[in-house]
Amino acid sequence: MRSRPRSNLEAQIRLALGICLVLLLAVLLLRLLLPWLLMGGLLAGAYIFWQRYQQQQRSHSAFLNNHFYQLLRQQQGQISVLDFAMLTQLSGPEAKQYLDAQAKAFHASFEASPRGDVLYIFNLGCVQPPPAVDIQPAEIQPNDIRPSA
Repeated sequence: MRSRPRSNLEAQIRLALGICLVLLLAVLLLRLLLPWLLMGGLLAGAYIFWQRYQQQQRSHSAFLNNHFYQLLRQQQGQISVLDFAMLTQLSGPEAKQYLDAQAKAFHASFEASPRGDVLYIFNLGCVQPPPAVDIQPAEIQPNDIRPSA
């Protein structure tokens, strides 16, 4: 009977030593991997931030382009910085920078308006809507149908 409590005590000691050894290995492994885990987390966070920033840039660019083309149509190719800034809620320098880039890309000219503003003159005469193409579905002949392999 005495051997039984003794073996129970030995089993508990072995279990405790085993748990201590596993915890020690876990701490050592965590200590080794912690810098790599932190680096991976920072890189993943930076990548997510960059993707979100790029998406916001694309969205903002699409917003500006949409309003630019809308104003261009409404005012027959003549846009002032003030009109564009009021429509897009941009600051004056930001609106001017955008219009300067568009003027360079589309070879616009400049005029002074009666109010004293600089008008960006875009030549809409050479821009014509693409011709409408009427696409009719082709009739399928019985010989055109081939069995799939």
